[in-house]
Amino acid sequence: MSNAFEKRKKILDSLKTYRKGRVPICFFNFDRESVPPGLPGVSTMFAADTKEVLYRILKESDCSKGIDLILYTRGGSTNAVWPLISLIREFDVKFEVLVPYRCHSSGTLLALGATKICMTKIAELSPIDPTTTNLFNPIDESNKNSRKPISVEDVTAYFNLIKERADKGESFSKFAALTEKIHPLALGNVQRAYTQTRQLAEKLLLTNCCTDEQNREKAKRIVEQLSTKFYSHHHSIPREEAKEVLGSDQVQFADNGLEELLDNLLRCYEDEYNLRKKFILDNELKDEIITKIEIVGAIIESTCRSYIFVTKGNWIQSSAPPPGMNINIPAGAQLPLFPGMPRNRNFQIDFQDWIHNGENK
Repeated sequence: MSNAFEKRKKILDSLKTYRKGRVPICFFNFDRESVPPGLPGVSTMFAADTKEVLYRILKESDCSKGIDLILYTRGGSTNAVWPLISLIREFDVKFEVLVPYRCHSSGTLLALGATKICMTKIAELSPIDPTTTNLFNPIDESNKNSRKPISVEDVTAYFNLIKERADKGESFSKFAALTEKIHPLALGNVQRAYTQTRQLAEKLLLTNCCTDEQNREKAKRIVEQLSTKFYSHHHSIPREEAKEVLGSDQVQFADNGLEELLDNLLRCYEDEYNLRKKFILDNELKDEIITKIEIVGAIIESTCRSYIFVTKGNWIQSSAPPPGMNINIPAGAQLPLFPGMPRNRNFQIDFQDWIHNGENK
């Protein structure tokens, strides 16, 4: 067993004791920055492929005294939330979420299904308005291989603007102008995501209380607040504000002892996986034509078992001669890297998936 996992395991054991036997399960999507941005595997998002991994850990844990899901994520797939909530509730219908720092977007949505959300001083939730990306979205001009995401609330705000102008007597068709820029099916996907997220958030809020009219109205008010009232998907909701929105029955503040344990755990991940150190591609590749890379982008673990999300592959560099420059090289040979000449870079993925963490063997 490595020193890194042994250190984390001791903290998790301390958490379990401090929380009177509740099983701590860490679910961390790493958000390490990269230069250039968006390099494969450096940061990860919330996804449904974690379900079986989470099941293996839950299955081997004694959950009789409850589950504490320690959640760190910048968000991800809305479709992953309900399957994971349903799985956790198979083992503990009254599970709680502990937030050491960031729990954004779909992470916030998942937290709504917990009986308690316990937040540290640095912890933050976020609005739950989704951003959609599919084959009908506009092509990203800065990266021809990807599509531009569309914010649901940006589209909603656009139509609100049209309505405001129409109420002032202005007569013009802005919907037609929008569909000239964005495929109608992409807009349809936006509407579907908007409806799905609001229905799911309301459903999650009602899982831990009776579904009478008073609670339904309260859930609708909370969903409206988290969906539209902050006007920015990037708004950070600290714990005081979270308590105002969700109520003191659901949001709790970590006491000093719990805060210290959660912060120690967070720093373990930050140090072991360089989360606060930018992954700078130039520094990794240098002047090598082929460079093997292995990156850990997420982790799910408890004291009994640990899994990591790993990306493995080769970065391949070649010179990119300017138009009109002819360079003679032997047939089948690799174009050498010429000093000062621009470079083409391509990442060939050999493996990308969850694996059992070798640290805890």
